[in-house]
This record gives sequence, structure tokens and C-alpha cells, in this order.
Amino acid sequence: MAGSPDSRKTQRHSRKKPLTREMLLPIPAVNARAASLERHLALVKMRSGHGNADVMSCLLKTVYMTYFLHEAQYGRSAFEPFRDAERVLTQSVRSAELKDGWSLPDNDCAIIETILTLHDRQLDSVPAHLLATAQERLNRFISSDRISPIPPDIAVDAATP
Repeated sequence: MAGSPDSRKTQRHSRKKPLTREMLLPIPAVNARAASLERHLALVKMRSGHGNADVMSCLLKTVYMTYFLHEAQYGRSAFEPFRDAERVLTQSVRSAELKDGWSLPDNDCAIIETILTLHDRQLDSVPAHLLATAQERLNRFISSDRISPIPPDIAVDAATP
């Protein structure tokens, strides 16, 4: 029976916990500024040739968090900036592995700056629950064997022999 006490109990337990006021609002501005500063300083270190694996990890995580938030807000579209950022950071990792040091050329820094600026806007406006969900996705990706969470460009991949 649809109105029986047992079915109401099941409905109550299957619902998600309601979001709190804090989860519906953006994170506090002081937290957004601190996160932004950390990421922009990471880019400055890479630009000046004083980067390291931790700095690179910070930038890669930022690219992926920004991608996850973008996807949550706009769906699966406009991935090119994220693919470009991932590509330049991956090239930098390869260069560092060849003992060329941890750095990013200026033209590559501009690509990363675009992502950092987008992420700054996201931190100022997206609800905290979307940030928490993006962080959970990032944690799952990091613990997986996947190479990238960003879908490949099918048109480019199909043209590659």
C-alpha cells in the first residue's frame, strides 16, 4: 500500500540529508582568498623555475577541481581549457623527470592562469556542497588508476592513427 507506515519509513531513509545553510552558500571569502593565494603562488614558483612535485600536484589538483566544478555547473561541455592545462602540466612533469627542473614557460603559464582565474570565480560563487562533491571526486580519482578525469577529445583521438 502506497500510504502504509512501512513505505513512508522507506521513503524517509532513502532521502538525502537536507543541506545546511553553510552548504548552500559559497565558502567564506577568507577561505576562498587563502586557497586562491596558495594556487597562484604555486604558479609563480613554477614560472620562476622554483617548483617541485608538491607545487605541480597543487596545480594539477586545481585543474581537476575546476573541471569537476565546471562539469557540475554546465555539464559535459567546453573541456578544451582543461585539456590544454593538463597537457602543459604533464609536459612540465616530463621535463622535470628528464632533470630539466620544475618550471613552466610563460606561454604555458597563461593557460594555467586562465584555469586559476576560473577557479577563483568558482570559489567565490559555487555552493560549498558542490566544492565538497568535487573534492570527493578528486579524492576518488587520485586513488584510482585512471590517467585523467577529463574526457578525451573524441574528434582529435579519432583522427589519430
